[in-house]
Amino acid sequence: MTNKSEISIINSNGSRFYLIPGVSEPMPSVTSILSMISKPGLIKWEKNVALDYVRSKLINKTEHATTNDIQSIIENANKHPEFIKNKAGEFGTEAHKYIENLLKLNTPNEIPKNMNWIHKNFNKWLDDYNFKSIELEKSLHSTKYGYAGTADAVGYINDSLIVLDWKTSTSLYYENLLQASAYASAYGESTGNKVKKAGVLRLEKRKSGYEFKQIDDISKHFITFRAVLWLWRSVNDPESSYLNN
Repeated sequence: MTNKSEISIINSNGSRFYLIPGVSEPMPSVTSILSMISKPGLIKWEKNVALDYVRSKLINKTEHATTNDIQSIIENANKHPEFIKNKAGEFGTEAHKYIENLLKLNTPNEIPKNMNWIHKNFNKWLDDYNFKSIELEKSLHSTKYGYAGTADAVGYINDSLIVLDWKTSTSLYYENLLQASAYASAYGESTGNKVKKAGVLRLEKRKSGYEFKQIDDISKHFITFRAVLWLWRSVNDPESSYLNN
């Protein structure tokens, strides 16, 4: 099995690729592949964030705003949704690392203030489901279908092997389930261990609560993922040998 230290990750044309030793083609990441799925809710959110930014800046400038002032506000409003997404991404990365350390150490020396709810909510989930991890930040790839990614955890719930992904977003989305199914399929392919379950855990970051969805029919979701993969490859990598399979 390929060691994580042997794998390189590159970004090209807006997509992330894994370079796997012994594999001739760079493998697109699962998250890049799933970016092909339309997200109308995200588009609406970005519009509302930009308009709220303009409204907040103009409220005290209605009588004195110059053309340059307005132009500057509009330009900054256009960038503001991306700024918020980046901040959320930074928090998500920190939360993932905190959870990884929590599972490794069981009790951290100190809980950062911004991780208080993550700590409480994740431990509540652990108590509810008695999850036992066996691998964390598991790099996975499928040579059969040509994709790669990193599962947050692999372990057991009630003696059933399960592949998991953590989220700190405000909601869970259908593509999150497709992501987990892709990881589970790749894990089964690379290890020979049949994975019957996959799951996505979303943790509230400012209040009590979590949302946990388990996938019992991995094959059904994986068929959909493969359709998205085919579309992604047709658009972004039309010379791929995988399109001839």
